[in-house]
Amino acid sequence: MSDEMMGNSGTNNFPPDLLEHKKQRLTWDGKIRWGIAAVFLLFLLYSIYMWGAQLYFEKSGKNAQFIRAAATLAEMQGSGMKIDKNVRVVSLSPFLKQTMTTKVYRQVGGWSVITGELHAKKSLFGEISYSIKEDEKYLRENTRPFIGFPMTTIYGGSETIRIGEKDSEMERLGHIEDGFVAEMWFSLVKGMEPKELMEILSEYDLWVTGMAVYSGEMKEVKVSNYGSTVGMLHFPHLTLRPLVTFREDGTAGGESLSLNKQDLALAEEQMMKDLEWLTSEVNYFGVHEDKQRLSYLKHNGIQVHGATVTGPVRELEKLKEVPEFRRFGLGRVEVWNWNKQLP
Repeated sequence: MSDEMMGNSGTNNFPPDLLEHKKQRLTWDGKIRWGIAAVFLLFLLYSIYMWGAQLYFEKSGKNAQFIRAAATLAEMQGSGMKIDKNVRVVSLSPFLKQTMTTKVYRQVGGWSVITGELHAKKSLFGEISYSIKEDEKYLRENTRPFIGFPMTTIYGGSETIRIGEKDSEMERLGHIEDGFVAEMWFSLVKGMEPKELMEILSEYDLWVTGMAVYSGEMKEVKVSNYGSTVGMLHFPHLTLRPLVTFREDGTAGGESLSLNKQDLALAEEQMMKDLEWLTSEVNYFGVHEDKQRLSYLKHNGIQVHGATVTGPVRELEKLKEVPEFRRFGLGRVEVWNWNKQLP
């Protein structure tokens, strides 16, 4: 074959601009293939990274400890509020921020009535925060417990027990027919030990879902916000909740729906353990105040100034006969679902 024939069959016959276009196309095709390969490799590495991180957080117990911390904080800062601790999914961001959502409920008679959702998050640096989205049933109506503390406990003096004092919430309760159960809360005219309050409440067919604890607020513990009514102060407080135990891996072991005479001492002991664990192992807003509360409780013991209870409306109505109880609040009302046996 001659050189002339070879020249005619090579690339010399293509115009220069066409040759340049073919070269650029080959270059771009190569870049696209390399780009696709790079994206696939990055996606593969990201998937391996997230899978490994999620596996580590689950197996190491970090997720369980996160759930425990968020639930314990919410329940100890809420009067009678409960958190569903059966959290199936704890989400993890690429920056290792943990988030979870679970149900919030209150005990109304024998039913655990869902009242909202808890949204909690924990940053890479360990700070935990949470918020509660309430299922608002009524417009501009707050049905959260509002338990006051006697000013005499903080500033001294004596409190007059007002026998026969009318209470608007008790009047409302009187208009509810038989066949209903409800949640109610009240304040005390003076502080007392939990067992003393339990002795009084054990005479009634009720469940005690929480007791408001005085922990040195306004004296040894400065609170960021508070309010006052006649003879009463209102500020954030700790709650003595029904007994909740945890396993070594942080998962919930057992849980009661009501405080009772048999488990009361254990519930008090668990409260102190929970407070010690929170203030030493968890970073959250208010941890410095809780450290002061813990110190106060260790030196002065647990004293309560109110409670949340639930039961038949006629049984709740009897509480107005107790001279130490005042400032009642009526929560949710449900149709009859009562069982006398403690949960």
